[in-house]
Amino acid sequence: MVQIKTDQPPFRMRIEHGHLVPVTQYDAERLDTFRASRELLVYPTQQPNNKLLAKFHAVLGEVIKSCPTPWSNVETAKSAIKLALGHLTPFKSLGGHWRHEPRSLTEMNDKELSEFFDEAMALLERITGVDPLTLQSEAASVDAPEDPAPITSPERETKADPPSPGQSSSEGGGPSPPPPSPIVRCCRAMLDMASNERFDPRQRQEALAKMGARWKQEVAEADHPKVKQFLTSANAILKGETDLETAIDFYAEALGCAPQDLRVP
Repeated sequence: MVQIKTDQPPFRMRIEHGHLVPVTQYDAERLDTFRASRELLVYPTQQPNNKLLAKFHAVLGEVIKSCPTPWSNVETAKSAIKLALGHLTPFKSLGGHWRHEPRSLTEMNDKELSEFFDEAMALLERITGVDPLTLQSEAASVDAPEDPAPITSPERETKADPPSPGQSSSEGGGPSPPPPSPIVRCCRAMLDMASNERFDPRQRQEALAKMGARWKQEVAEADHPKVKQFLTSANAILKGETDLETAIDFYAEALGCAPQDLRVP
């Protein structure tokens, strides 16, 4: 695509019934400076989905703050995620060699950005063992001010009937299973990273080392030796000295959990 170098801001136009209509009065006044019937070259560029971009950055920041990850800041994490998911832009170096750099999210259309967001959320869950959207929602609810209690007149206040024996209070017909313990999530995240082919072996090894250090801040001090053992097993998977299923079966028995608890869905 030809790029025009100019100091002037772009026109903001809206498509209405097949015609381009100025969005603001300033755009309309600028358009009036061109004589009637003059032909203009137009390179349409969609406005980025700012709400989804803001949500992505908020979720990513919360994940880095709350979970053991290989990254220390949002920008590093964002570049690594783009690289892992293959969202790259090719360019030619001064030496004439083709290279790739992470693609800018603002260059994506709504469909591409939505697909990238879903892929990134799935990748973050694989790495951390935690649903990033749930984590971000919980953090937002903690930070949000509490709503004042509604005022209810005594004569209009009613009490719900207690559930009958054998009837669950949840609509699903039974209580939800408890979330995996931190040490189980640690094991799952490390084993998954060791076998995650989205990253090359060097990246996985570096990520595992950082994850080991950060998970020790999340689990009980008595479980620190287990974190070290998970790291040893993960490196063995990475080197081909054992396989993922063997490690899952071993740790499921050692941790007293089901094998599926150690598999990323």
